Amino acid sequence: MAEINILDIDSEVLSQYRDAIKKAVSLAEEGNFQKAINLLESKLVEAEKLSMIQPEVDVRNQLGILHWKNNSFQHFLEITASSLALAKAHKYKKGIAEALLNLAWVLAMERRDFIKAFDFTEEALEVTEAIGYKKGIATSLYIISAAYKFKKMEEKAAYYLEKSLQISMQLSDEADLLITSEAGLTEEEKDRLKDALDLL
Repeated sequence: MAEINILDIDSEVLSQYRDAIKKAVSLAEEGNFQKAINLLESKLVEAEKLSMIQPEVDVRNQLGILHWKNNSFQHFLEITASSLALAKAHKYKKGIAEALLNLAWVLAMERRDFIKAFDFTEEALEVTEAIGYKKGIATSLYIISAAYKFKKMEEKAAYYLEKSLQISMQLSDEADLLITSEAGLTEEEKDRLKDALDLL
């Protein structure tokens, strides 16, 4: 199957899906999870009918995150796994990276399953580096750092955190979402990193 070319999709159509995702994120931030989920589920049905892979994968990735935030880990896993499979089948690399990072983040930060998270993150890092997706690279390196920190491997943790920080600082409009400190993460910083992942 050919690699997905985002340029083949009308930019206005893509913009409509991006706007719907932003609106869903906003609704969720206000605590209206069911409205946010309903909005994205309707957009997902639309994308499936029109066979638009990139919007479908993007919506699935965000929908998975919303289910996780709404305390449905099983729905998160199911939707994110289907998103990853679809993105891989169509070689939509940004979608692959986002699904892998979503899985890695939730498994590492919420479930403390750093072994599985590490595998997902290594795969995500390979994809993000191949396409030059800096935000994804920075997030991948941060998760690797957190895994090493959890294993009490402080030197490796510091190395990957520093690499993540360097890339984060190169990002112009997204840098504030990924800034961390060597002293570790405050609760506010953890929330900001979660938000950064949500917006990938």
